[in-house]
Amino acid sequence: MSLDSGAGGLADLPKNVDELRLEVERLTRELDQATSERAQSAQYGLSLLEEKSGLAQKVEELETLYENAKHELEITQELPITLNYHQQQHNEILSVKCFQAVTALNNCFSTCSCILYKENYSRMGSMSPPLARVPYLNAR
Repeated sequence: MSLDSGAGGLADLPKNVDELRLEVERLTRELDQATSERAQSAQYGLSLLEEKSGLAQKVEELETLYENAKHELEITQELPITLNYHQQQHNEILSVKCFQAVTALNNCFSTCSCILYKENYSRMGSMSPPLARVPYLNAR
């Protein structure tokens, strides 16, 4: 086997110092370009990380807003049910109080009517009023 033949042999090596210098300059340029590209990639990566961090913070803020809005919606949806329940309770209490007031007025009216009826009979003479046998009227 000859040193001049095949891959990696002497035939692949540059022939003189000028060719070596040109090869070193070319490799230096390629290295500088690769280093520059690497620095740009690193800078781009940093800007992407900053953007990702900002977006993550924005997502967190939006999730908080969403949870707050969701909670407010639930409260708003429950409000008519609560108001309806309280309105029904109020109406029931009002109905009972009205019934009690009407009953009291009817009792008062009946008592007054009976007293007036009794007084009318007593003015008319010795006739005994038919309601004289009602115990709560005679107690007065």
